[in-house]
Amino acid sequence: MCGTCQEFAPTYKALATELAGPNLKFGAVNIDETAGMNLAQQEKILDEGIPNIKLYGGSGDPRAQPQGIA
Repeated sequence: MCGTCQEFAPTYKALATELAGPNLKFGAVNIDETAGMNLAQQEKILDEGIPNIKLYGGSGDPRAQPQGIA
């Protein structure tokens, strides 16, 4: 895990702990692993920069932006 991601990890974990519930789930992807890198490339995470947070609507499609999020 890169230094920036290591620094962000405690903040992410605290946010996930505080906000997680039956309608909001959190997950993490390790791009040091092949499967994680493949997913990051598919979602164009590396083009946007890391660490990165994606918000997915109920369909699982990041283009289906939840209401009220701009």
